[in-house]
Amino acid sequence: VTPRYKVTSGDGIKAMSADFALLISHSSNQRVSLNREDPSLSLAFQSELPNGSLKLNANYAQTSTRISELADTGLIQADGTTRSKSFNGNYSHLFSDKLELSLNGGYSRVNYSGGPLTSYTLPSASVALNYSYNEFLEPFVQASFSHYQPVSIGDASDSTTIVTGANWKVTDRFNLGFNIGVNQVSAKTDRSN
Repeated sequence: VTPRYKVTSGDGIKAMSADFALLISHSSNQRVSLNREDPSLSLAFQSELPNGSLKLNANYAQTSTRISELADTGLIQADGTTRSKSFNGNYSHLFSDKLELSLNGGYSRVNYSGGPLTSYTLPSASVALNYSYNEFLEPFVQASFSHYQPVSIGDASDSTTIVTGANWKVTDRFNLGFNIGVNQVSAKTDRSN
């Protein structure tokens, strides 16, 4: 059973929304899966600007680790609890009818309880530049960075990616995209133990 409540408000230029849900589940075998009441909350804000737009999102979710880790890693752990919090922002700016800049930033924190999984934080940022060459072809270049940091003991890592490519509108119903890039991951070993 999942009761859900959603509220939206907007005037055509600015829009806000709040979405709350509560997943209620009961198990016939408590050794496999516990009875649970898992809430989730999403808040969103969007504003159209003279030469672009601004979007902000905040999310909180509580789920069973058996569900979250199966979706993320394909592995099934003992039934515990995953609590995730995230905040994301996007700002886009049109320099002209053809050139658009997009800036993205985010921060997430995932906490695990009742199992062997390691809690972590993950800040990230990206910048993209899109050029509308014509109505069919749109080249782009994008750079992104993220930092994985275990909350307690573990190895931190940085990931940096640079990609360039293009989106090609072949027909009104068929689009193609191609890109090439490099990704560098650097790890910092925790020697505290």
